This record gives sequence, structure tokens and C-alpha cells, in this order.
Amino acid sequence: MEVPLITSKTGVLSQISTHKYAFSEGYKSNSDKRNKFISWLEHQYLYEVTEDSFTLLQPLEAKSNPQYKHLQSVYITPPYANTTKISSYVGHLLRGNLSSFYKQFLNYNTFVVEGLNFPPFKLLKAFEFNIEVFTDGEFLIHFLPISKIVSNTQLTPTYLKNLKSDLIISNVGDLEINVISLDKYKSKKFRLLEEFEKIIQLTSDSKYVGTFDYHFLATFSPEIFAKITECTVKEINKSLAFLREVMQRIDMPDFVKFHSPKEFTKINLKIYSNQSNLLI
Repeated sequence: MEVPLITSKTGVLSQISTHKYAFSEGYKSNSDKRNKFISWLEHQYLYEVTEDSFTLLQPLEAKSNPQYKHLQSVYITPPYANTTKISSYVGHLLRGNLSSFYKQFLNYNTFVVEGLNFPPFKLLKAFEFNIEVFTDGEFLIHFLPISKIVSNTQLTPTYLKNLKSDLIISNVGDLEINVISLDKYKSKKFRLLEEFEKIIQLTSDSKYVGTFDYHFLATFSPEIFAKITECTVKEINKSLAFLREVMQRIDMPDFVKFHSPKEFTKINLKIYSNQSNLLI
């Protein structure tokens, strides 16, 4: 009998290191400087901030400078107060680990395993993950196989003009392209035909990539649509095999302790009988 499982990894953070710094007097007395510095600290895995100090989940390169002075580094244990920040930090560590094996898609928690070319598109076979750390230190990392349809080159006026001219149906008004900046990772959807000149102007100077939905694909080319959908049919056994290789490559710091280091999380299924859902 096969054991039921979910494509997740569970574990516990029994402790995590924190690094506390004191604001310099100049930054405590100047609210503009202090607020700008705190905004920068948000990208350094800020755990908490007070009037006089701030605490990070990873140390700064310099122990002190005109902005701050290092006070202490200590381990904290459950119950954790700011689980959102800790979840974000564990995600940062996992992205670093996975980047050794797979290419990250933009700045998302998405990593590409394989890319298949279907000009003018590319099908990315990928996986994504999300993390939840709970106050008692238990955590859940869930993995999901996904696919993305992207432009097979960066968006340029030439690419866009060819895309428009190759449309089989030229009067479809609801075809949308999601235009994503490769510099700032900001995205915006445009209607290809109605807003064509806006897209041309936007992509003329900077680096952008496009993503497409299945409606766009089917309208653009039923033949390409059929080929791509053949490659994206989800079968449970293949999905498990796809993710098993990913899970076996995960190698996190010692404080991130998995209950089953190289396997999926096994679950116990219980069949409930019909009964009142309020027990007194």
C-alpha cells in the first residue's frame, strides 16, 4: 500500500541567530535619514526596529559605521514574534541554494528546470515554492510544478511587429501581453492591438520580457497551442518525479532542520463519519 504524501517539506527552526545594532546619534535625531535607512534595512532581513536600535536576521558586513554600531548577536528560540520576517529569510536562503542548480525566473520563488522553444514563444517547465514559519518554530515549504509561456527573446520593436503581423486573426481585441521589466521586475498588462504603440515605446529603450496566457496562444497559433499543451499535461506520477529531484538537492544551514531531509512529507488520512461538527 502506498503511503499518502504531499509535495511539501516540514521541519523546525529550534533557534535562529539575530544581530542587534544601535542607531548613531545623528540618525536617531534626523527622522528623514533614519526612515530612509530603515527602508534600506527592509532589504537586509530586518526583524524588528525600535527608537534606538534595529535587529537583523543576517549580519551587516561592517560591524559599525557612521549610521550604526553593532551591539550583540544572540540566538532566539520559539515562540517567534515576527514569523513573516523569518519566513522571508528562510525563503532567501532556499533561493540561494536552488540557484546553484536552476535558473531563477525574474525575482520570483520560481525556478526553471527546462526551456522548450516554440518560436516566438518559449515554454518554461518550472517549479515554485512558498514558505510558512509558525510561532512554535515549525515550518512548511510547499513545492508546485508549474509552466510559463514567455517570449523566446527580449521584447524589441522587431519582435513585437512580427508578433502582430503573424496573428492569424487580426481583429481580436482582448489579446493581452504581460510586459515585465528585467531591471526593476515591474510588470504591466497591455492589450496587444489597441495599445501596440505604447508597448513599442516602452520596450525601445530598456530590457523587457513578455509572458502570455493560453488564450493568447490559442488565438495566435492553434498549432503551437496544441504542441505546448501536450507538454504541460499534469500527471501525478510525473509531477512527483519532477519534484523529487528538486527536493533531494536542497541543502540548508544546520538551524533549518527537516523532519524528512530527502523525502516528501507523509500524511495520515482519516475517513470521518457523518456527525455534527459541533461537539459539546
